[in-house]
Amino acid sequence: MIVLKFGGASLADAKNFENVKEYIKNIEDKKPVVVVSAMKGITDMLIDSIDSAVKKREGEFKRNLEVIEVKHREVIDLLVPEDKKALEYLKKSIDELNQIYISLSVIMECSPKTYDRLVSYGEKLSSFLLSCFLQKNGIESEQITGEELILTDSNHNYAYPDLNKTEKKTRKRLLPVLDSGKVPVVTGFIGADEKGNITTLGRGGSDFTASILAYCLDADEVWFLKGVSGIMTADPEVVVSANTIKEISYDEVAELSYFGAKVFHPIAIHPLRKKEIPSFIKNVYEFDDPGTRVIKENRKNGTTVKAITYIKNTSIVSVEGKGMLTIPQIAGRVFSCLGDLNILMISQSSSEQNICFVVRKDDAVKAIRRLKTEFELELIKNQINSINSENSLAVLSVVGSGMQKTPGVSGKVFKALGDEDINIKLIVQGSSELNISFVVDSSFLKKSVNAIHERFALGV
Repeated sequence: MIVLKFGGASLADAKNFENVKEYIKNIEDKKPVVVVSAMKGITDMLIDSIDSAVKKREGEFKRNLEVIEVKHREVIDLLVPEDKKALEYLKKSIDELNQIYISLSVIMECSPKTYDRLVSYGEKLSSFLLSCFLQKNGIESEQITGEELILTDSNHNYAYPDLNKTEKKTRKRLLPVLDSGKVPVVTGFIGADEKGNITTLGRGGSDFTASILAYCLDADEVWFLKGVSGIMTADPEVVVSANTIKEISYDEVAELSYFGAKVFHPIAIHPLRKKEIPSFIKNVYEFDDPGTRVIKENRKNGTTVKAITYIKNTSIVSVEGKGMLTIPQIAGRVFSCLGDLNILMISQSSSEQNICFVVRKDDAVKAIRRLKTEFELELIKNQINSINSENSLAVLSVVGSGMQKTPGVSGKVFKALGDEDINIKLIVQGSSELNISFVVDSSFLKKSVNAIHERFALGV
C-alpha cells in the first residue's frame, strides 16, 4: 500500500487533474490511498474572504466566491461535463460558504471553530471532483473527508491528532474501501475533535494527513508529489549547479524544513519516523523519476554536507545592557513574550550582556514593542540599554548528518564565506551537529549559498 499526497499546484487546473489521474492509474495495483490539498490558491481566497466578511466588505468575498466557483466549474466542464453529482456538490458548497460569510459580516468576528469549517471547503471540493473524475475514467473511487478519520484535540487552526484513536478510526473506515478495490481520495489538512467539530492541522497540514494515514495503515511507502524531482542540494533558482539528493534521513529533512526548504511540513515526519516508513519526494510530472528517498538513518557515503537552505526576510532582535546579570529570569521573560505573541524564534544566541534572536521580519516590530513594555522599568534603570533590531537579513543553514564527529566542517564553511568577504552577523550550531546556521545581510544571500555549495562540491 502506498499513500500519495498531491499538493495544490498538482491540482491547479483541469490539465493537472488529468496528470494526477494518470499518475494514480499507473500504480492502481498497489492499493494507493490518495491525499489532496485544495486547488492552488483556493485556501488563500477562503481566508481572505473571512477578513472581508468581518470587515463588512461584502463585494470582496462575493467576488472571491465567484472565482472559486468558476475555477471548480471549469474542471467539471472539461473533465466531468454534466456530472450532476459534481455540479450539485459545487453549488451546495458555494451556497453554504456564502451563508457563513454573510453571518460573519453581521457579527463582525470569526471564531477559530468557524475559521476551520470555512477553510476545509477547499480540500472537500478538490477531493470530490478528483474522485468523480477517477470514476469517469474507470477507476473505482470514493471521497472520504478527514473528519471521518483523524481525531484531534480542540486546538482549532493547529490541531494535533490522537494517533491511537485515529488509527482505530482510520483502519475501520479505510480498509474495507481498499479491500473493495476502490481508491480512497482523502481530504488533507482536516480532522475533527471529540465533539465532531471540524479542525485543521495548520497550513501545510495535508502533508501531515498523508503521514498520519501511512502510520495508521502501516503503509509500505508515502510519496509526496511535487513539481520538482526530489530534494535539491540548494535552491536551483539560486545555485544553477544544484543536484537532486538521492537519499536523506528524516533528521536531515527536519532541519532543512525548519530552515526554509520547501520539502514537506516538518510535523509530518513524526508519525513516519515512529514506524520507520520510508517516504519519497517525487516529481508529479515524471512518473519514472526516482526523486529523493527519505529514510530513518542516512547511510554513510562520505558526504559531510548534504544541502544548504535559507530563510529570507528575517531580523535579529537584540536585548542589550551591562546590568542584565542583575535581572532575575531575564531569558525566561524574553521568550515568554515571544510565546505570548505566537512568534516563532528561528535561532537564538546570548551572552552576559546580550540576548539576541532571529525572527521573521514581520514579527520583529511586534516583538520589540512587547519587550519594551515588559522591560519598561529595567530600561528606566539602565539595567537594559537598548532593545532594537537589525533588518534585511537572511538565515542560512548548512545541513548534513556527515558533519557529526567530523572536525573542520565549520572552519570550511566560514573560510568559504571569508574568501568572498562576506560578514557573518550571528552563528548558531545545535548539539546534534546536524546543521550549522548563520545570519548574513540579504544582499549576500546568493553569493553565500554558491560559495558553500562550490566549496563542498555539491554540484558534482
